[in-house]
Amino acid sequence: MNSSTKILTGIFSKLDFRDRENAGKRKFLGILVSYIFANTALSVNNFFSFNKESYAILSFSTGVFLLVFIILGDFANLFFTKKYNDILNTLPIKDSEIVSSKFISSFLFIAVYTLIIAVPQAVLFGLYETSVPEVILFFTANLFSLFYICGVILVIYTMSYKMFSKKSNTVLYILQFIFFFYVIAVSSLVSRYASAKH
Repeated sequence: MNSSTKILTGIFSKLDFRDRENAGKRKFLGILVSYIFANTALSVNNFFSFNKESYAILSFSTGVFLLVFIILGDFANLFFTKKYNDILNTLPIKDSEIVSSKFISSFLFIAVYTLIIAVPQAVLFGLYETSVPEVILFFTANLFSLFYICGVILVIYTMSYKMFSKKSNTVLYILQFIFFFYVIAVSSLVSRYASAKH
């Protein structure tokens, strides 16, 4: 990584994590605390209400919902901010350096939230009768599934951005509804499965 990419990555990271109105991080810290609390509360409820298999399925679906909610809210700023692109295009910087640094800063932003989601779930998963390799496998699979969903969203948004341009944000709203109903459907199926086993 050359010096230009490092500097750009630092700048993009500060822009990703700061409040939109000022240079502070109050909004980010607020989301951080609320996500830790909400995810832990949901995980504790699932832990006491379901068996290990049902807990794993619910954790994955809940994690997807939480991540998608925050990512779709900031997705345009993470990857497609026109005003920043217009400014950067006036500077003597290679396009490859801009793309690389933006990708790295976006990855760091997403990684923070994936860890917030996956760590509490893995800790509670370990309280079942599980071995250490099982917990590591659960944690790793959870992380990969969350990043995979982000990749799918990126592909869909990129395609809609090229095809519809001004209406691409509508696609993000549709995705939010899809993932919302996905979580409801999965939760309902797991609840029925758990009830049937009892």
